[in-house]
Amino acid sequence: MTTTCTETPNPPRSEHGIEQRRHVRVPYHLQVTVYGEKTFAFGVVRNISRGGCFVATHQALDKDSQVQLDLELPAGTFPVKGVVAWTRPWRGYSRPPGMGLRFEQVSADLASALGSYVEGILNDED
Repeated sequence: MTTTCTETPNPPRSEHGIEQRRHVRVPYHLQVTVYGEKTFAFGVVRNISRGGCFVATHQALDKDSQVQLDLELPAGTFPVKGVVAWTRPWRGYSRPPGMGLRFEQVSADLASALGSYVEGILNDED
């Protein structure tokens, strides 16, 4: 069922407030539909990494929901399976509401495409 974001207000952090991401995220902009088991949500991918992405939406799916979406990368369009790792509710204009998705069952082609995209963005920033 689609709900408003009420689970976890921010990305996972340690007890000392340090983000616990394993992969560097880079800016990205893509309108997507995220499909859950019995529902879906429209949103915009705002950043992406080799391990996941943030989808800005007012229709976040429940934390731990299994999801599917199509990612358009320079190397092609890839179907992606994942899980909602965290959600962030609307709290004014400082940070968009949405959900952090952790990619699962990543194919070799998708891993290569994500790695190339992220490295390309990071190299452009130098």
